[in-house]
Amino acid sequence: MGEAAEQPSERRTSRRVSVGNMVVRVDPCDGREPIMCCVWDLSLEGACLMLPPDLQLPDNFQVRVDGELREAHVVWRHWSHLGVKFGQVIADAAG
Repeated sequence: MGEAAEQPSERRTSRRVSVGNMVVRVDPCDGREPIMCCVWDLSLEGACLMLPPDLQLPDNFQVRVDGELREAHVVWRHWSHLGVKFGQVIADAAG
């Protein structure tokens, strides 16, 4: 698992929103059980996730946000925070 770059300068094209106590389900797709983690902020294109410091996720995994299961790719890591960019929707609440 390669180490993603430190948090880059602001490059978002959609506005991020601080979401407070939002919890999402993360599937590491590596044989481990899904993990619940906190969302620090969220945009249409990605999120900043807060993980326990001893928990490592692969560079690519799946996350369920607002009823949609989406691909996620790590774009930066800093301590217990993880910046991810969302990929395609795998399934929504209806499917």
